[in-house]
Amino acid sequence: MRTLYIDCSSLIEHVELNTGIQRVVRQAVRHLQTIAPEHGYKAQPVVISHGRFLAITEDQLYPSSKAPVYEVVEEEELASEPACQESENGLQQYAAAPEGIKRRTLAYFYGVYNGLQALLLGLAGNTDAARNFIFAPRQRFGLNWLVYNSLVAPVKAVNSLLTRPQKQAIAAAPASQNNDSQESDDTTEPCIEPDTKESNSHTPFNLVNEGDILLLLDSSWHNNIWPSVEAIRDHGAKVVAVIYDLIPITHPQFCDAQLVKVFNSWFKDSIGMVDGFVAISDTVRQDVANFLEQQKPGAFKPQQFDYFWLGADFKHTNSDDEIRGAIPQHMMERPTYLIVSTIEPRKNHATVLNAFEKLWQQGQEVNLAFVGKPGWKVEKLLTRIRRHPENGKKLFHWQNLSDAELQYCYENARMLIFPSFAEGFGLPIIESLGHGLPVIASDIPIHREVGGERVAYFPVKDEQALCELVAGFEDNGIPDALRVPDDFQWLNWQQATQQLMDKVEMLAK
Repeated sequence: MRTLYIDCSSLIEHVELNTGIQRVVRQAVRHLQTIAPEHGYKAQPVVISHGRFLAITEDQLYPSSKAPVYEVVEEEELASEPACQESENGLQQYAAAPEGIKRRTLAYFYGVYNGLQALLLGLAGNTDAARNFIFAPRQRFGLNWLVYNSLVAPVKAVNSLLTRPQKQAIAAAPASQNNDSQESDDTTEPCIEPDTKESNSHTPFNLVNEGDILLLLDSSWHNNIWPSVEAIRDHGAKVVAVIYDLIPITHPQFCDAQLVKVFNSWFKDSIGMVDGFVAISDTVRQDVANFLEQQKPGAFKPQQFDYFWLGADFKHTNSDDEIRGAIPQHMMERPTYLIVSTIEPRKNHATVLNAFEKLWQQGQEVNLAFVGKPGWKVEKLLTRIRRHPENGKKLFHWQNLSDAELQYCYENARMLIFPSFAEGFGLPIIESLGHGLPVIASDIPIHREVGGERVAYFPVKDEQALCELVAGFEDNGIPDALRVPDDFQWLNWQQATQQLMDKVEMLAK
């Protein structure tokens, strides 16, 4: 059976995250386990960053007691549990913690570190400069870079020297003997670091065969995947990349400067390395094709670009789950319009707030609720919300809602407003419709593609148009054309992943 290798290099290092791309990666990996074999492939998640080629399991893509890559091991099993095993296809597996105590200790320090990051951000006033320093990826200068290079890297270096004899013994041993190998104390790096320049017959890249596919599913722009991609291609595999959006290229003003740089570099490096691109919408497919044609005219043919749509499984939580009293209290007082997203400039919250200030001046009895955590470059907006005379009365900013509370908001709000300047898909539109909540969205191509005629649209910067739209709904009611039918359906994740597999297989031919 051929193998579908699925890149998860970024998620494996950030399993605590659960935003858009992380959710897509987890859902796709989960469903490809059953869908890929129907196409003659075995689905194998892998880490390919920095020249590595390592097998991982689906379970390792989820946080466990905030210890990202460590399996739960019972104390009595520790003495016999190998630290480095081979998966069924012979790839070295990503390391699991050899000791339960170590796992729990690391989980504790991981939580403490997250708390310190939040504390430092608060002390620094939640400014752009502070956020860029505290949450900068490890690859560029910032708090994570300092901690890694001053603490983690030296410990790893010493540990590597102490365990090198065991690692060399593992590398030299045949696969059948690896399960009896000596335990390693290196809990955050794999037991073997493959070097693509070596001609060693045991290099894991030799496991790749003609007809295999490497699916670049993750957001691995910071992870230096190209040495491994090149080695995999050299062994006969085709490479297909999933593209979520081109926002760092088309709207760089909304992005971190470093992301804009590495994102552009990633696309330039992809020329000659990627056989096909599958986007998460037709809008993004057209953007990618146009951009690459500008970068290198004639390098790609139209049939090397395709798209699929994301899935949405509308799960309903137990209605008995606790809902904090302030939420239903405020939502019952007057009709509430929701915005569910991270608060950042690209999401265009300010235009909506401007529109609702006009509505309140006109005497409209409506609430506006922002649901989501603050992102970057929104300090002025957050200050404006905190100091607003309607804050806590008709204007609300709710963070850290439980699933039950978010479901309550969807089921009891008047409408969802999704006013973004740019999106790759606009999944909240589908999630809202799936909960029976009508939607108002900014009039951009991707929203038209996803929402069709079921959504009310307004020009993205036109606060007056939005004001008039909401006032009309309050005065005359929501038109039947915008009300969500009881039988509304969208692709579930099984169907979406089937679509993805069909497109990937076609692009790899």
